[in-house]
This record gives sequence, structure tokens and C-alpha cells, in this order.
Amino acid sequence: MGVWAACAMAQQPTLKIAHIDTFSGPTASTGATIAKTMLYAVDLVNQRGGVLGQKLEVVPMDNGGDPTKAIALLSSVVGQKFI
Repeated sequence: MGVWAACAMAQQPTLKIAHIDTFSGPTASTGATIAKTMLYAVDLVNQRGGVLGQKLEVVPMDNGGDPTKAIALLSSVVGQKFI
């Protein structure tokens, strides 16, 4: 990536991805595995210049396996510029 592209990327806001999953409790290993896969993919995209010059960031949110908590977490990110 050239200097100009790096400067342009630094000036763009980060695109945040809300990852609402189970990170605690009996099925936490599933959420952790998916999180690792998402972080790997996001790192690859960011190394290649991001999306339209914007870097991606994964924001993990633990729902503890509770659907009600998952809905509350989703409601909390609506309108906060998450993708």
C-alpha cells in the first residue's frame, strides 16, 4: 500500500462490526471459534486496504446464550454506526 493510500485510510472512520455471540457459559467455545475466524478475515481485509479505504473493527458482545440479552445488545448498537 502506498503512502497516499495509508494516509487516506488513516483519515477514514473505522467500520465497526458488532459480533453478538455466546462468549461465556457452556457454548462459549463456539462463540470464541467464530470470533477468531472473524478477526482473521477482518485482518486480511484491513491488510488489503479495508473496505473503500476504511478499516474494519470487530466489537465482540457476549449474550451469554440468552436470546433476550442478544436482542438487548442488538438494540444497543442500532444507530451507533455499526455494520
